[in-house]
Amino acid sequence: LQLPQSPDSYLIFQCWKRWGLFSAYIIVDSGTTLENIFPRMKLLGFGDIPTTKIEIFTNSLSGSDAFCRMPANKLRQEQVHLFGGAQIEKYRAVLGEVTINAMNTVNNSYKKNGLIIGIITANWLLVGNGYRKLILCSTEQVHLQYKKRLAEIADILIIASPLGKLLKLDTPSELNTILRLREDRKPEYEGFAIDSIPNRNHENTILITTFRNNKKSILYHHSKNLRASHDDKKHKKYRLTTINNFSVLDYRLDRENQIEIEMPHQYLREHSYRVLQIA
Repeated sequence: LQLPQSPDSYLIFQCWKRWGLFSAYIIVDSGTTLENIFPRMKLLGFGDIPTTKIEIFTNSLSGSDAFCRMPANKLRQEQVHLFGGAQIEKYRAVLGEVTINAMNTVNNSYKKNGLIIGIITANWLLVGNGYRKLILCSTEQVHLQYKKRLAEIADILIIASPLGKLLKLDTPSELNTILRLREDRKPEYEGFAIDSIPNRNHENTILITTFRNNKKSILYHHSKNLRASHDDKKHKKYRLTTINNFSVLDYRLDRENQIEIEMPHQYLREHSYRVLQIA
């Protein structure tokens, strides 16, 4: 997810304005969506915020590697801490009980000295047919455990997702039915709703995604209705931040090519008219 202003920079800046001087302990999820955050942090830093007050923790092997390979010096290499755990090569991440325990240690040891800021994503995020939900989905139980625990301990939580991963579905079982996963004997999707996490609210939980301004974009109505639901303040557990100046995403391609670009996984493209509001 290439954002004009990366989620980490946006979040730290907002916290800094509100609470003044503090130490920030940023815990970043794994996945290709968030991998590019790491070199951006090392290249750009956090504006006027002293980098000496920033510590970053992650379970992302690919993110840590991307950070180390960036030839910049806004942040030092030792400011990124890689959690321990079982290495899952498929996801280029570490997961499991050891990883959860390491995250709990950060919570217990550092929270009294500053804010814990969580940055997560998911395979799919369900916003519901009425755009009133937010359910993070994965086929891996260890993935969900990590994400859910991070959602529980973070003082401020930012959820980053490409617009094409925000599905207009109400439950993971509905997603599984559409994908016919049982017939293929594939793992089924499970998920947890932000509503189920205590202390999450409109002030400390942010969904950040892109927006479509061009009516010729197949996701124009999808993004318009998503933002309209938040303008009506129907959500109490999280708020939406859209990136409006990302004009490169207002594709002028034909419908088939747009679907190929906007839907990040081929196996869901044939269902794109159902799971996204495409006219």
